[in-house]
Formats: sequence, C-alpha cells, structure tokens
Amino acid sequence: MATVKYYLDTRATKPGCPSPIRLAIRVCNSAAYLTTGVCVFPSEWNATLGKVVANRRRQFLNDYLEQFRMQVVNLMFDLKLKGELYTLSARQIRDRYLSSVAKTVAPRFYDWALEQAETKGAVRRSSILSTLRHLELFEPRVREWSFDDFTPRFLRDLQSHMLQQGLKHNSVVHYLTDLRCLFRTARIDELMTKDPFRGLQLRLEATRKRSLSLADLRLLFALRPSKALQTVALDVFRLSFLLIGINPVDLVALGAPVNGRVEYRRAKTGRLYSVKLEPEALALIE
Repeated sequence: MATVKYYLDTRATKPGCPSPIRLAIRVCNSAAYLTTGVCVFPSEWNATLGKVVANRRRQFLNDYLEQFRMQVVNLMFDLKLKGELYTLSARQIRDRYLSSVAKTVAPRFYDWALEQAETKGAVRRSSILSTLRHLELFEPRVREWSFDDFTPRFLRDLQSHMLQQGLKHNSVVHYLTDLRCLFRTARIDELMTKDPFRGLQLRLEATRKRSLSLADLRLLFALRPSKALQTVALDVFRLSFLLIGINPVDLVALGAPVNGRVEYRRAKTGRLYSVKLEPEALALIE
C-alpha cells in the first residue's frame, strides 16, 4: 500500500506561532516527509480534508499544495507502471522527487515571503513588508519571480539602487539582511537550488556614539518641566532608563512589581528579564 497525505506538524511549534504543513509518503512499512514551505495555524487547517481553511489566502495555498501533491503522486504512478514502486522505501521515493521535480513546484518568492511575514511578530512583520516594498520598487516584476530568478548581480544592483535613492549604508544592509534571512529559511525548506547571497558582503558601518553623558543624565533627572505632558514624557524616559532600557511596548504591558522586582518577556525577542526596582524607579511607578 502506498499513500501520500498532508498533515500539520505541531510538534516543535511555539505558542502563538503557525505550524508547517508537511506531506507524508508511506510505502508498506516505511515513511518519509516533504516540507512544503507553507505554515498555518491549527484553526486554519482541516485535517480531514487536508486543506487550508479560514485563511484569506486559502485558495492560493490549496492550489499550491494540490500541485505539490500531484507531482509526488505522478512520480509514484510512474514508478508503479515500471514495477519499481514497492522495491523502494518511502525515503528513496522522496529523494527521487527532490532530485527531479522539487524545483518546479516551489511557490513564487513574493507570495511565499508574504506568508512568512504573517507568521512573525509585529516588528519583524513590518520589517519584512518594508523590504518587499523596496524590492518591488526596484523590480516591479518580482511578484512573478521564483527563488532561482534572483542572482548575485541583481542583489548588487539592488544595493546600488537603494544607495542612489539616498538610503544610508546601514539601512541598505538592514533590508538586504532581511532578504537574506528569508532565503536562508527557503533553503532549509528546500525551495531553492542556489544561493544568490553567496559572496555578497553585508557589513554595518560604525556610527558616531549617541549615548548621553553622565552630566546630561543628571540634568534630565534633576529637570522639573512646567507642563504636564513634558513631565509625563520625562518620567517615561527616566523609568525606561532605570529599567535597563525597557522599550515603550514592554513598558506599557509591564505587570505589577513582585518582591521589589519586575519581570517581563521582551516582545521583540521573547527573552525573559527580571529587573530590580531601585527607589527612584519605585517612586515613578507609585
């Protein structure tokens, strides 16, 4: 008996994140799995139908998944006609598929990148979307490109274009680094056959130090504004400084102190912090 079936792999999914859809190939007592590059939330997946539901891009995703599945089914049918199907393990069938037709069914880069953006937090998602906008401004046809349409020369031209448009060197590096991260994920998911970033140097330039001097900090802590809004703004800065540089998003969501400390998980990175409250910070909180 030989079967192919989609399933949602939730084993290593972090809370609040979507899970990857994989295609299971089973032949007799062996099994192997293919990554599709598509991720959805459990509420968006119908395991009985093996289809994406309740997702605004479900039509595109289901069309892509059906195309992906049929490529494997057709390969297995050909093997059956040749009398080879039951002489191979599921892993050997998977490897034959990857070596012959995997690159022909990879989704378009732009659509895939939009899907990736939807799986990220607000800050990372905004960064990816901004990178895609710059990419489309330079090459309007990029929405139709596959991963293998990108070349080292194209990326160098994109880099030069953004610099000519007045973007700072470090901003250009940021956008290209975002793009490189997307390609690394695609390579892990076996959606590409070559790396266009190979040999491309992305190094940040040193910038002047912008930190306040000790004298400036003392001045800000001693300052007593005459307007209420200025007082609030200054208190927010003081509290942020006293809480080891907590950003506004985490400051707004901060819970009540416990045993003279505040604990929070940074929204951007997920890292857990436990900060001792100094008397000055307690005075501002109270």
